[in-house]
Amino acid sequence: MGPFDLVASDGLAPAPLVEPAALVAPVDLVAPVAGAASPLLARLALLTGHLVVALLALVAIGGATRVMEAGLACPDWPLCYGQLLPVNSMTMQVFLEWFHRLDAFCVAVALLVLAAVAGLQRRRLPPWLAPLAWLA
Repeated sequence: MGPFDLVASDGLAPAPLVEPAALVAPVDLVAPVAGAASPLLARLALLTGHLVVALLALVAIGGATRVMEAGLACPDWPLCYGQLLPVNSMTMQVFLEWFHRLDAFCVAVALLVLAAVAGLQRRRLPPWLAPLAWLA
């Protein structure tokens, strides 16, 4: 009889149940890396999490911009109506287009920071992380 059997080998008392999760050793993804890399990995994970949220927002705002036909609401680029923040000509369409541009800029800068940090600190990171950061 094995550890998952409900009846003990003597047949009298039920055997204690052992959870399958208790038989598996926990996996630590940071363990193979030197102890000094743990804060770096935590910060890169935080930046990556923020990037995921910003990318989802970018897709949602892009969809709203398309549905509201606001794709050409700002006639010039990179400014909008010649201003960084077009307060005098702000409508819902202009706001959507302007905010979509702002979010795209933030995502681009964060991706460049992620790739640069992963490239510069590649010796302190797992070997698979730097190439994936550059692919992003």
